[in-house]
Amino acid sequence: MAIVHEIYQILSSSFGQIPNYTGQYTPDKYIQKVTNVFKSAGAIITATNNANANTFVDAQKCDILKSKMEDKFSPVPANDPYTNNTPAINSPATFTV
Repeated sequence: MAIVHEIYQILSSSFGQIPNYTGQYTPDKYIQKVTNVFKSAGAIITATNNANANTFVDAQKCDILKSKMEDKFSPVPANDPYTNNTPAINSPATFTV
């Protein structure tokens, strides 16, 4: 069963093909490219989470998204200042409108 560093190794080759966000796409299109990588590894992520008590969860996915977009949007805030009650930015879904 994979552990979290093995998941990062699996994902890193795909993420290496996606340059950091600099405005080359609309933000939603770029986020979709990144989330497609997560979906492509969905089976291994699910199996690992089931075997190891949620090893790779939305918080890790969100950290990856933040790191891929920080060149254009730096720093990525911890909370969304444009949404009522300023919810935490802690899942990939909070990156899209």
